[in-house]
Amino acid sequence: MNENYKPSCLCGECKPRNMLGMSAHKRLGFNSPNPCSRALYEQGHRSIRDWACMYCTGNAEGWTHYEKCEQCINEVVE
Repeated sequence: MNENYKPSCLCGECKPRNMLGMSAHKRLGFNSPNPCSRALYEQGHRSIRDWACMYCTGNAEGWTHYEKCEQCINEVVE
């Protein structure tokens, strides 16, 4: 998990989670509809990977289909 990660949602503080369900807010990683999920949907985002790095938020364990963001790729593990 990257402590300095800032997602590109409306408030800049949302931490998406993998959700089961087909509703737009669930596919975007939100438990319920909220201003950020609505704004992201209106911007054309349809899944978590469209707007957030799941590695930075610490939610990528066991999910190999998520791509790493530039910050994760360039991160040096010490």
